[in-house]
Parts: sequence; C-alpha cells; structure tokens
Amino acid sequence: GSGQVELLLTGNSAMVPSTFAPDGSQLVYDFDSDLYLLNLDGESPPRQLTQTVYQERNAAISHDGRWIAYESNETGFFEIYVRPFPDLESGKWQISNQTGTYPRWSRNDDELFFRSGSRQDLGAGNHIWTARVQTETTFQNDTPNIIVSGGYRGTGQQGAFDISADESQFLVIRGEGDLSLSEQTRLVAVENWFEELKRLAPPDSQ
Repeated sequence: GSGQVELLLTGNSAMVPSTFAPDGSQLVYDFDSDLYLLNLDGESPPRQLTQTVYQERNAAISHDGRWIAYESNETGFFEIYVRPFPDLESGKWQISNQTGTYPRWSRNDDELFFRSGSRQDLGAGNHIWTARVQTETTFQNDTPNIIVSGGYRGTGQQGAFDISADESQFLVIRGEGDLSLSEQTRLVAVENWFEELKRLAPPDSQ
C-alpha cells in the first residue's frame, strides 16, 4: 500500500482483473464478456484473447505461464476450459462437465481446482472439484472429482475461494445464511440502535 495509484485502463463498462502472468508483466482481465491481455509496461494496447458470442471470464494462468484456464458458457452452462497461453488458438480442452467456475492451478500445475455452479438437474450443487492434469508435453486431464462439499458462498468475480500455499487447505466463505438452524449458535442483539443511528447520522437541523 505504499505505492502510488496508477490508472491502467478506462472504459465504458466494467473491467475485472482475473490473473497475472507469473512474472507480473501481464494482466488478463474480463471486459464485455471476453478476455483481454494487458502488457503492464504501457508500451502496447490491450490484446483481445477471446472473441465469441459467449461469455468468457475468471481466467487463471498456470504457474509456468504456458496455460490459461477460464470459464465459458458456450454449452449453455458455465464450464472450465484450458487453452495454451498466450496463443489460445492452438488448442482447447473442456475440464468440467457438470458446470464449473473459478479455476485455480495447483503449485506444480498438475492439478486444476474449480467450483461447481448451480445446475441442479445434474446434482452439482456448490462443491469444490479437482482434476489431475498433465502439461509436460501436450495437455491431458482426468475426470474431475468432488473433494469438498457444502453450501459455500461465491462473492463477486473472484468466487470467495482459494488454496493455501502447501495445498493442504481451502479458504472459503460460509455465511450465516448457509447454516442450518442446528448450526446457528450465536444471536446478536443490539439495544438502543435508533439512538446509535441518530448519533452516526444526525437528522438535518434545517
């Protein structure tokens, strides 16, 4: 927080940062339902990575910088896809098959984690999945498996979901609304709240 704020881009609709290249020199962001690549040296304009009638978002570049995972709704539901990076046109693999959102690479790029969406007819629910992948030569992936089940919240574009550095733990947000009545053990009561409101937001003296 000691640096100066610097404006990188401006536009007429939301631009949502998704992922940095491993060396920090490039940023992939979501804009107008497509993915764009920005060189942070400021010497070249952004480059559009995807250009479809579908929505591509929430990209994640692998730690070796060779692959990019993202979600797209081209099947009618959001699923996880992987492509070579930065040349996306040289290959494409669908990873999830029961909805997928918010991909995350393992530290060694040998596993891809993601959250399932809300396609209830497939019983997907809101789980965390993993798929083993092989990236040394060409890309290959195994069938995904659920490793964490539960009603965990996703907020904004980043999914309220991440992995610890040693990959032994997941960080998720579980709100009070996601708990059953038997699990809700705390009740907060506030007295004289109207007096507090008047102190914090006094009525107009006029």
